[in-house]
Amino acid sequence: MEPIALVAGIAVAALAAYSNYRYVRGARDVVRLADKEFRQILVKGAPPELCFDGRGAEIVVESVSYQDKYRIRVLSVTRYARNAHGEYFYFMSEGTGRPLFRHIEQRAAKAALGKRYVEP
Repeated sequence: MEPIALVAGIAVAALAAYSNYRYVRGARDVVRLADKEFRQILVKGAPPELCFDGRGAEIVVESVSYQDKYRIRVLSVTRYARNAHGEYFYFMSEGTGRPLFRHIEQRAAKAALGKRYVEP
């Protein structure tokens, strides 16, 4: 085998390995960024039962959506959380800095959470 072919083969293999590493690392970043976004949510000035602080809220359910069946690439993180007054909130993030966050009614929370639902 010629030395140039060997060097080229090693370079291609190294490039493929690095590309895979970046791909997997990106998946972990989505979960980390989504958690950071969640913890930074602070809703004040509303009626007390509708106020929310992501640092102290109870996460009732968390699910992670993956791009494929191998569960390598994360697409989004979804959470149902409860504040100190027993009100439920929905959070969904793709780690882009623009999460979806909203209060949900008790009957919608009961339907979505099933057995994990707790009356306020």
